[in-house]
Amino acid sequence: MKQQNNRSIKADLLVWLLPPLLSMCLASSVVAYYLASYFANDSYDRNLINTAGSVAARVRIGTNSVADLDLPPAALAILQHTYPNDKFYYQVLNSDFTRLAGDALPSVRLDSSIPYLSYVKFNGETLRVAQIRMPIHDYPDKIIFVQAAETLNSRLDLTNHILFSILVPQILLLLFVIFAVSFGVKKGLKSLADLRNALSDRSRSDLKPLNESIAPLESQSLVSAINELLGRLKADLDAQQRFVANAAHQLQTPLAGIQTYVEIVERQSTDNSRNLLRQINKGIDRMSHLIKQLLVLAKSEPQNNLSFEEVDLNTIASEVGSELVDIALKKNIEVVFDEPTKPVIVYGDVVSLKELITNLLDNAILYTDYNGTVSVKISSDNVGVQLTVEDNGPGIPEEEREKVFERFYRILGTQVEGSGLGLAIVKEIAAAHHAEVLLTTPSTGKGTVVIVKFPAKKPK
Repeated sequence: MKQQNNRSIKADLLVWLLPPLLSMCLASSVVAYYLASYFANDSYDRNLINTAGSVAARVRIGTNSVADLDLPPAALAILQHTYPNDKFYYQVLNSDFTRLAGDALPSVRLDSSIPYLSYVKFNGETLRVAQIRMPIHDYPDKIIFVQAAETLNSRLDLTNHILFSILVPQILLLLFVIFAVSFGVKKGLKSLADLRNALSDRSRSDLKPLNESIAPLESQSLVSAINELLGRLKADLDAQQRFVANAAHQLQTPLAGIQTYVEIVERQSTDNSRNLLRQINKGIDRMSHLIKQLLVLAKSEPQNNLSFEEVDLNTIASEVGSELVDIALKKNIEVVFDEPTKPVIVYGDVVSLKELITNLLDNAILYTDYNGTVSVKISSDNVGVQLTVEDNGPGIPEEEREKVFERFYRILGTQVEGSGLGLAIVKEIAAAHHAEVLLTTPSTGKGTVVIVKFPAKKPK
């Protein structure tokens, strides 16, 4: 089976927004760096050309008409001081390309009539060389070539400084962009999160339409479709509930009549036929009990309008215990009621709560062997109210504990006659009261403990 790809709107938006923004910021950083590097190199190159011009201005023609460089040590020191972080080199060539003075630098483009700039290797270092071709002052027919060169330390320092000054703001800008986009996407999707929370906070029986005002404009059609689905589902559930209730009501009357006729015939029958009629009567009793539980189940649906009020759970449990004493005595079962010293108040429907406790006790007595014990305990604290019913019957296997709350489900191999609706009714009534039902095993290792936890505060 092909696995579904659950995509996130937030992730999609971030994928579509962040990469272009990051690419644009990176491109702007690269462009800014190259522009700044170009202008910085241009400034150093102009300075280097001016230096070459300064050296050329010191060339003089001697008495023997031979060109000579008049560059005293002080003037050379001034030129070298101009490049404090770099090594400075120069070379002056005559028109016949013989070196008049300076260092033996590589000659490049000696035929160039305009200043020429290039990179050369000299003494194992890379140099930036500016070379100019110009006539000697007052001797326009005599041409000299002057080269001024420097190492690249200052240029690299300036380039790194420019790079740092550009990258730091760009990194801060990138971080801000990522935060702003993420925050904006999160805020933009908040309405969808509110819609999700509105659905997840509902109970399984709450089929009211969603409030369309909390949904963004783009999801209005989705909310409308969900509301339409909820409406159809509620109509179907209401129809199903009405059918169960009507069917149960319709069955009650003829069954009561049949049971009356069976009892009359039983009194007038011989011993042999009387046993058969008793079995028929017993079957009618079971069917009547089943119909009664179906009616209770229909009424206990959480969507029904139950009459909620503050009631004493202790009093209800006592009344139910008194009504089931006769059933317990038939099996010689001792019902122990741990009665609290003060009222235990819960917010609920009296009739439904009575049915809940009745089904719990009835189940416990039904599945407890002769001469067994059933205990009922009610306690309360700041968390809520807890109703505990414990028996020492056969118990419920752990793998069956979720299934026993299903309607008409019965554990295989159970010899006890039952409808399979008792715990389903308990679950429905508990859900209507926002209560939780738990099944555990007693510390003795035998039997079943059913715990119903009611909330401490009035449900919203």
